[in-house]
Amino acid sequence: TAPRTPSYAFKPADKHWIISEGTPQMDNTTVKTVDELCLDRWRTLQSVDDLLEDVVNALQTGGVMENTYIFYNSDHGYHLGQFNQQGEKRQPYDEDIRVPLIVRGPGIAKGQITPHIGLNIDLAPTFIDLAGGTIPPDMDGRSLKPVLTGAVEKWRDDFLVEYWGEGTPCMGTIHT
Repeated sequence: TAPRTPSYAFKPADKHWIISEGTPQMDNTTVKTVDELCLDRWRTLQSVDDLLEDVVNALQTGGVMENTYIFYNSDHGYHLGQFNQQGEKRQPYDEDIRVPLIVRGPGIAKGQITPHIGLNIDLAPTFIDLAGGTIPPDMDGRSLKPVLTGAVEKWRDDFLVEYWGEGTPCMGTIHT
């Protein structure tokens, strides 16, 4: 079943119009559909897991696993009933913007969880930094290498999320 988070099937009046007015309240049929959608997403993820196992085995067989970084990430979160949304991913709320970033490689402690904010724009400078290159000064984002290796002293505390669409001139929120 889809996770029954505090915002599951919750339809607050003070949120974006798509949430407050654009979607009918979830009924039993919709709940079943959302649960099946969640199950389908888990099935798809299983194939990604199988592929990752093959990649790791090939790296180990080739003797380069301990010299290789593996990044696992996603583009957006996905509503599975949160805020009454059924298969939605374009709102400025935690379910949409907080996505996994799992990294393993040389110098990264196993099982480490960091409170620091990493953004998709940080990936390119991170890859360049980990490869020993020079990050162009005009490149968006920052290298996550100090965060990943535990050498970070000062890091960002917040970031801006903007959304343009569905009759909204601009919807922006600051996340911390």
